[in-house]
Amino acid sequence: MSVWNEFKLIPLDKIESNPYAARLDQNVGVDKLAESMSRHGQLADVLVRVHPASKDRFQLIYGHRRVAAARLLGWQNVKAKVVEASEEEMLIMALIENIERKDFTAYEKARIFLRLNKEFKRSYEEIARLIGRSKAYVAQHIAMLELFTEEQMKDPEVINLLQSLTERQARILLRIKDPNERLATAKIVVNENLCVKEVEKLVGRPRENANITKDRHKKKTMETISDVEKIKRKVLELFEWVEHKNLQPLITLRLEREFTAFDDFPPYTRLGYRDALVQNFHLIESWKGEFKLRCEGLKVRVFGETGLATFYIHYDVLYNGRPFRSTSRVTFVFLKRGDNWYIIHEHWSPLKVSELVEIGGKDDKG
Repeated sequence: MSVWNEFKLIPLDKIESNPYAARLDQNVGVDKLAESMSRHGQLADVLVRVHPASKDRFQLIYGHRRVAAARLLGWQNVKAKVVEASEEEMLIMALIENIERKDFTAYEKARIFLRLNKEFKRSYEEIARLIGRSKAYVAQHIAMLELFTEEQMKDPEVINLLQSLTERQARILLRIKDPNERLATAKIVVNENLCVKEVEKLVGRPRENANITKDRHKKKTMETISDVEKIKRKVLELFEWVEHKNLQPLITLRLEREFTAFDDFPPYTRLGYRDALVQNFHLIESWKGEFKLRCEGLKVRVFGETGLATFYIHYDVLYNGRPFRSTSRVTFVFLKRGDNWYIIHEHWSPLKVSELVEIGGKDDKG
């Protein structure tokens, strides 16, 4: 790259956008920038190169928002530095110009790192040296691009989700193996503006290898057991996970479109899939320290493709700094899809004190 003029005034109608622009949204903050430029003028040059296909035209390397603000103000020209630069150099310069800015998203960084790696054959180590970061920093950002499937990425809403996620949030979400579950969880993370620690609690940590082996054995065994036993195991394992503050199995077990719930914790109203998960998350967050959930009286009936599970859940938690004990009567309605059973409705109701005594000796764990 070489500079052949310190700066010159270039007509705006001769400047084209950078095909290797670092930012997805070039209009962020343009109105405020235009207001500043109208008062103080253009305080910083933009950087351009001579257009490879036309010597009297130019391509922007960086300064898209300054050019957009100048056009908004009706200016005819902008002050620009003119350089000779290859496509790779354009990409690198745009990256370095934006890398430290707070509104330059992790997803935008990831896209440029990947282009440098795939299109220009730059190794992770080389990219890291260019930006003064570690190889792990580059690799972890590029991993963000594996968060959603190619089909999911056709939805503009999914692109917006990626724009809102940090690299650390994405790294945690990648623990979720099923892409649909991952997408549902990402929506909760963004909509509820969850911090990294909250995302950790929502997704949960992978179990140790011994437990993973045990879970695989359970899955294989379930293929030969009855539907009643399948549902019983799903319920009992679900609350085992929840007791460890891991709500990811709830995302797996509930059918998003069909799901409804009535809960004995406020708000006392019908809840859809997303609202129920948000309520579950906030409820568990309010229970400080360790807590116990005990499932009793589990009974399951199956009617063709529909299953009904009824049981009691005993809570033993710390709530607002004080011990809290309660019991709920619960009904789950299951729907069979293929060989699997999924929850389509939950009804939670508080148990009266007199009823607590009555079921004391009715311990049926299925």
